[in-house]
Amino acid sequence: MSHTHLQEVLQRFERDDPLALGAGARWHVQRLEERRFSTIHLLTPVGDASTLRARIASDALIVKIYHAAQPPRRQREFDDLRRAHAAMGPRSGVITPIVCYADLGAVVTARSPGQSVGPLVRAAVRRSADAPTLARAAVACAEAGAWLRRFQAAGLNEMHGQRSPHLGDAHAWLDYLDERLRILCEARPGIEPSLRTRLLAHAASTLQSVPTASLEAVTWSHGDFGPHNVLLDGDTVAVLDLELAPQHPAFDAAYFVEALALHAGPLVDPTRVHRLERAFLAGAGASAEEPLFRLFRLRHVLCAYVSEARRSGVVHWKKWPGLLALRTRLRRFPHALPLRAARRAA
Repeated sequence: MSHTHLQEVLQRFERDDPLALGAGARWHVQRLEERRFSTIHLLTPVGDASTLRARIASDALIVKIYHAAQPPRRQREFDDLRRAHAAMGPRSGVITPIVCYADLGAVVTARSPGQSVGPLVRAAVRRSADAPTLARAAVACAEAGAWLRRFQAAGLNEMHGQRSPHLGDAHAWLDYLDERLRILCEARPGIEPSLRTRLLAHAASTLQSVPTASLEAVTWSHGDFGPHNVLLDGDTVAVLDLELAPQHPAFDAAYFVEALALHAGPLVDPTRVHRLERAFLAGAGASAEEPLFRLFRLRHVLCAYVSEARRSGVVHWKKWPGLLALRTRLRRFPHALPLRAARRAA
């Protein structure tokens, strides 16, 4: 299916010639990656790439073909990318959009230079990693945080007057958390009902301490802002797969920190993970102590747990360690959301 769609994408691309390269333009095609929901291909021009570089400041294109086309969603994502690129500028770290063939589930963008930060982070947090690797990962995380700060600043005016879906007020927050906690009470391995009760109580008390204006703050959200979607080139970053949505500023920052916190186990040094977290938060200008930041971390852990449990059905034994680790982290959240402190602040 993906191969057939790729041929159709290439035919349309050569016919439409969105970059005005001429009817004779031809491409080398290389499959880069097979992901859970998509396949990634690299297109490089046959012959001289100077015209392509002049058009888009890149010598290659990326074609991402989703396994489920979902045309309205693909078109919306592409339009969001164009909107962010226009608002932030060509050297902002937002990849350059080229064309979308929504009916084929295909998006074509310029290739951004650099390497994914995900493998760098995985290498840097290992106990055996050397100091230069950890330093490079810290720089990457700090630059990712700085990019997020610029991105959210650009989105403040764009999202003015909109509300965050599901999480626009305290009641919506608690309903959202309770829905997922109830699912996890039935999961295997699941959580105990007493943990659900404690988490809801601590979340309710924390929300009482948050001013209404802070709770309703909205900007652009990337939606999947983790190291796997950040490219590092020297000391600059580019960001992939953004999907604009109205969301609280803490949403993406908490997501990135949770993505870092997923690195755990006997081969991982927790102090290295914390160093990367601090570097990112310094770049983003965010605080890990803010009540809403902690609540968003809880939200992300719950969503990851529910998603994995649903994907696995009755969880296979080899999947249990990951889910058990998520459950362990949930059990620590009442300590991160102190009930008495929240009540005093309220």
